[in-house]
Amino acid sequence: MTSAHRPITLAIARKLAEGHANAGLHHFNELHQLVEESKRSGRTLDFNQVIVLAVPAATSLSFALELGLKILHFQHFGTYPLTHDLVAIFRKLSTASQSELERTYDEMFARQEPPECTYFTVVMASDTNTALPQAMPDVSTFRAALAHANDVFVTWRYLYEHLELRQSMGLHFKAIRNCSPGLGVELTG
Repeated sequence: MTSAHRPITLAIARKLAEGHANAGLHHFNELHQLVEESKRSGRTLDFNQVIVLAVPAATSLSFALELGLKILHFQHFGTYPLTHDLVAIFRKLSTASQSELERTYDEMFARQEPPECTYFTVVMASDTNTALPQAMPDVSTFRAALAHANDVFVTWRYLYEHLELRQSMGLHFKAIRNCSPGLGVELTG
Protein backbone atom coordinates (compact mmCIF):
# COMPACT_ATOMS: atom_id res chain seq x y z
CA MET A 1 0.00 0.00 0.00
CA THR A 2 1.52 3.34 -0.98
CA SER A 3 1.55 6.30 1.39
CA ALA A 4 -1.05 8.00 -0.83
CA HIS A 5 -3.48 5.19 0.04
CA ARG A 6 -2.81 5.04 3.77
CA PRO A 7 -5.77 6.30 5.81
CA ILE A 8 -3.42 7.69 8.50
CA THR A 9 -0.60 9.76 7.06
CA LEU A 10 2.55 10.60 8.98
CA ALA A 11 1.30 14.18 9.41
CA ILE A 12 -1.96 12.94 10.93
CA ALA A 13 -0.08 10.50 13.19
CA ARG A 14 2.05 13.41 14.49
CA LYS A 15 -1.06 15.49 15.14
CA LEU A 16 -2.65 12.60 17.04
CA ALA A 17 0.46 12.28 19.22
CA GLU A 18 0.46 16.04 19.82
CA GLY A 19 -3.22 15.95 20.72
CA HIS A 20 -2.66 13.28 23.36
CA ALA A 21 0.42 15.10 24.66
CA ASN A 22 -1.46 18.38 24.99
CA ALA A 23 -4.46 16.72 26.64
CA GLY A 24 -2.11 15.08 29.13
CA LEU A 25 -0.26 18.32 29.76
CA HIS A 26 -3.57 20.13 30.31
CA HIS A 27 -4.57 17.61 33.01
CA PHE A 28 -1.07 17.69 34.51
CA ASN A 29 -1.21 21.49 34.77
CA GLU A 30 -4.65 21.30 36.40
CA LEU A 31 -3.28 18.75 38.88
CA HIS A 32 -0.40 21.06 39.73
CA GLN A 33 -2.85 23.94 40.18
CA LEU A 34 -5.01 21.79 42.49
CA VAL A 35 -1.97 20.92 44.61
CA GLU A 36 -0.93 24.58 44.82
CA GLU A 37 -4.45 25.70 45.81
CA SER A 38 -4.55 23.00 48.48
CA LYS A 39 -1.24 24.19 49.92
CA ARG A 40 -2.34 27.85 49.95
CA SER A 41 -5.68 27.11 51.59
CA GLY A 42 -4.40 24.47 54.00
CA ARG A 43 -7.09 22.05 52.81
CA THR A 44 -6.42 18.38 52.30
CA LEU A 45 -6.45 17.19 48.72
CA ASP A 46 -9.55 15.28 47.69
CA PHE A 47 -8.53 11.82 46.40
CA ASN A 48 -11.22 11.79 43.71
CA GLN A 49 -10.23 15.20 42.33
CA VAL A 50 -6.58 14.13 42.19
CA ILE A 51 -7.33 10.83 40.45
CA VAL A 52 -9.64 12.49 37.91
CA LEU A 53 -6.68 14.65 36.81
CA ALA A 54 -3.70 12.35 37.37
CA VAL A 55 -4.99 9.33 35.47
CA PRO A 56 -5.86 11.17 32.22
CA ALA A 57 -2.58 13.10 32.49
CA ALA A 58 -0.62 9.85 32.88
CA THR A 59 -2.42 7.91 30.17
CA SER A 60 -2.47 10.73 27.62
CA LEU A 61 1.19 11.69 28.11
CA SER A 62 2.38 8.09 28.03
CA PHE A 63 0.25 7.32 24.97
CA ALA A 64 1.73 10.35 23.22
CA LEU A 65 5.16 8.96 24.02
CA GLU A 66 4.16 5.59 22.55
CA LEU A 67 2.76 7.21 19.41
CA GLY A 68 5.91 9.29 18.97
CA LEU A 69 8.09 6.19 19.16
CA LYS A 70 5.84 4.42 16.68
CA ILE A 71 6.12 7.37 14.29
CA LEU A 72 9.92 7.13 14.45
CA HIS A 73 9.67 3.38 13.87
CA PHE A 74 7.47 4.04 10.85
CA GLN A 75 10.02 6.49 9.47
CA HIS A 76 12.72 3.82 9.76
CA PHE A 77 10.82 0.72 8.70
CA GLY A 78 7.52 1.78 7.11
CA THR A 79 5.39 0.03 9.74
CA TYR A 80 3.78 0.90 13.06
CA PRO A 81 4.63 -1.77 15.65
CA LEU A 82 1.64 -3.49 17.24
CA THR A 83 2.84 -3.27 20.83
CA HIS A 84 2.71 -0.98 23.84
CA ASP A 85 6.28 -1.98 24.81
CA LEU A 86 8.14 1.34 24.61
CA VAL A 87 11.54 -0.19 25.34
CA ALA A 88 11.16 -2.75 22.56
CA ILE A 89 10.18 -0.07 20.05
CA PHE A 90 13.10 2.12 21.13
CA ARG A 91 15.58 -0.75 20.75
CA LYS A 92 14.55 -1.21 17.11
CA LEU A 93 15.39 2.40 16.22
CA SER A 94 18.70 3.40 14.68
CA THR A 95 21.59 4.29 16.96
CA ALA A 96 21.42 7.87 15.66
CA SER A 97 17.73 8.18 16.58
CA GLN A 98 18.36 6.67 20.01
CA SER A 99 21.22 9.13 20.62
CA GLU A 100 19.09 12.09 19.54
CA LEU A 101 16.27 11.06 21.88
CA GLU A 102 18.76 10.70 24.74
CA ARG A 103 20.30 14.12 24.02
CA THR A 104 16.91 15.87 23.87
CA TYR A 105 15.80 14.19 27.09
CA ASP A 106 18.99 15.31 28.85
CA GLU A 107 18.21 18.90 27.85
CA MET A 108 14.60 18.62 29.03
CA PHE A 109 15.54 16.84 32.26
CA ALA A 110 17.68 19.76 33.38
CA ARG A 111 14.61 22.05 33.47
CA GLN A 112 12.85 22.65 36.76
CA GLU A 113 9.54 20.92 37.36
CA PRO A 114 6.83 21.64 39.92
CA PRO A 115 8.11 19.41 42.77
CA GLU A 116 4.63 18.63 44.09
CA CYS A 117 3.59 16.98 40.86
CA THR A 118 6.84 15.45 39.65
CA TYR A 119 6.30 12.12 41.40
CA PHE A 120 2.82 10.83 42.09
CA THR A 121 1.87 7.82 44.20
CA VAL A 122 -1.53 6.21 44.65
CA VAL A 123 -1.79 4.08 47.78
CA MET A 124 -4.67 1.78 48.63
CA ALA A 125 -4.66 1.12 52.37
CA SER A 126 -6.44 -1.90 53.80
CA ASP A 127 -7.54 -2.50 57.39
CA THR A 128 -4.79 -5.03 58.05
CA ASN A 129 -1.86 -3.70 56.06
CA THR A 130 -1.23 -0.12 55.08
CA ALA A 131 0.59 -0.06 51.77
CA LEU A 132 3.66 2.14 51.66
CA PRO A 133 4.39 4.37 48.70
CA GLN A 134 7.00 3.13 46.27
CA ALA A 135 10.46 4.68 46.28
CA MET A 136 10.89 7.42 43.68
CA PRO A 137 12.55 5.91 40.61
CA ASP A 138 15.62 7.30 38.89
CA VAL A 139 14.54 8.83 35.57
CA SER A 140 17.69 10.87 34.95
CA THR A 141 18.36 9.26 31.55
CA PHE A 142 16.08 8.62 28.60
CA ARG A 143 16.52 4.85 28.91
CA ALA A 144 15.66 4.93 32.62
CA ALA A 145 12.64 7.16 31.96
CA LEU A 146 11.48 4.90 29.15
CA ALA A 147 11.82 1.81 31.36
CA HIS A 148 9.78 3.59 34.05
CA ALA A 149 7.16 4.72 31.53
CA ASN A 150 7.04 1.37 29.72
CA ASP A 151 3.79 0.16 31.28
CA VAL A 152 2.17 3.48 32.28
CA PHE A 153 -0.38 3.53 29.46
CA VAL A 154 -1.33 -0.11 30.00
CA THR A 155 -1.59 0.04 33.81
CA TRP A 156 -2.84 3.57 34.51
CA ARG A 157 -5.74 3.42 32.07
CA TYR A 158 -7.11 0.56 34.22
CA LEU A 159 -5.78 1.89 37.52
CA TYR A 160 -8.54 0.31 39.57
CA GLU A 161 -7.61 -3.19 38.36
CA HIS A 162 -3.91 -2.79 39.03
CA LEU A 163 -4.30 -1.20 42.45
CA GLU A 164 -6.10 -4.31 43.67
CA LEU A 165 -3.00 -6.34 42.78
CA ARG A 166 -0.26 -3.90 43.81
CA GLN A 167 -1.67 -1.85 46.70
CA SER A 168 0.38 1.14 45.51
CA MET A 169 1.48 2.58 42.19
CA GLY A 170 3.93 5.37 41.56
CA LEU A 171 4.49 7.50 38.50
CA HIS A 172 7.26 9.96 37.74
CA PHE A 173 5.57 12.55 35.53
CA LYS A 174 8.96 13.97 34.55
CA ALA A 175 9.68 10.73 32.68
CA ILE A 176 6.61 10.88 30.46
CA ARG A 177 6.59 14.68 30.04
CA ASN A 178 10.21 15.01 28.99
CA CYS A 179 10.32 12.09 26.55
CA SER A 180 7.75 13.41 24.08
CA PRO A 181 9.53 16.52 22.72
CA GLY A 182 12.46 14.44 21.47
CA LEU A 183 9.97 12.51 19.37
CA GLY A 184 8.77 15.59 17.55
CA VAL A 185 5.67 15.78 19.75
CA GLU A 186 5.12 19.42 20.54
CA LEU A 187 3.74 20.27 23.95
CA THR A 188 1.88 23.57 23.67
CA GLY A 189 -0.15 23.69 26.89
